[in-house]
Parts: sequence; C-alpha cells; structure tokens
Amino acid sequence: MHNMIKFRRTGTPQSFAEKMGISLSLLYKLLAEMKEMGAPINFCHLRQSYEYYEHTELKIGFFPKAAARESAEAIPDANVISLWRDDAAA
Repeated sequence: MHNMIKFRRTGTPQSFAEKMGISLSLLYKLLAEMKEMGAPINFCHLRQSYEYYEHTELKIGFFPKAAARESAEAIPDANVISLWRDDAAA
C-alpha cells in the first residue's frame, strides 16, 4: 500500500481497492487510519492516484522498550506506537 502511494500507482479509489483485494470501505478506513498516524496523503485528480504531499518513508520494526523511548525523545513531536505489553501496568 505504501509503495503504491509513494510511487503514485494507486489509480482511482475503486481501482486501488481492487489492486489491494479489499473493499472500498476498508480502503477508506485504512487511509483514514494512516492519516490519523500522520501520513500526508491526498488524492491527485490530475494523476488519478493517491500520493504523499511530503517526502514520506514508512518504517516498521521491533525495538527494545528503552530504545523506543530514547528514539521518541530524540525526535520532537514523534508518534510512537507501542507494540509491547507493559506487565507492570497489567
């Protein structure tokens, strides 16, 4: 999904959903979630494709808890999604 948006190869929303093998409503939900996470996505009517309106890279990984906190502190206004369970809070 990211690469299709990055290289402006999505086509129309209906075409994008078909390429992804998902429903149109699910596509809209996924795009909304990406936007909520800060992805600068819009639809270009001239190119008939979704695109990022700012340079964007997607990075997904698993990091030790301390490293993730240090990374978040080093980046102003960073959005960090925690993928671990804090047993102390459970």
